[in-house]
Amino acid sequence: MHRPLSLLLLLTLLLAGCGLWRPSESAMQSAISDHVGRAEAYPTQFMKTENFVFRDLQKVNVAGMPRYSVRADFDFVYVADGATIVAALKAAERERLEKEKRRNASVMQAFVGRVRGAFAGVRNGLRFDDVKIGDRDHYSGLFTLVRNEDDSWRVDAADYQ
Repeated sequence: MHRPLSLLLLLTLLLAGCGLWRPSESAMQSAISDHVGRAEAYPTQFMKTENFVFRDLQKVNVAGMPRYSVRADFDFVYVADGATIVAALKAAERERLEKEKRRNASVMQAFVGRVRGAFAGVRNGLRFDDVKIGDRDHYSGLFTLVRNEDDSWRVDAADYQ
């Protein structure tokens, strides 16, 4: 009686080890939101993703490594207002400049770091200053996912708007 159950468990483990199982919806959500968040330089501590819709999940074999392509639509939603986001980004930039100042021996390197920080502050202020809690940025595109060594998933290629 335990023999069929053992065989089923062994087959399940074998299939999982071969990477034949597709990514779960939560794994796709995590991989895609991490990828887009980094690529678009979002302050992810002030964001959440929601309204994921997946279509056309397909297995794609490239160089013997299983990959999955999927079309996804989703929203990045702001969970803080613009003033909070900009203040936190400015504080993080000041901290980065202080660390860089201690590392740099050159006056020129310190000057370049300050100029770069000023431009980043202006850019962040312009980008996030008018944000209100609940504002959304919508994304739609094609994402190719590949399995990591720890069995998590990451986006290998993306074409989105």
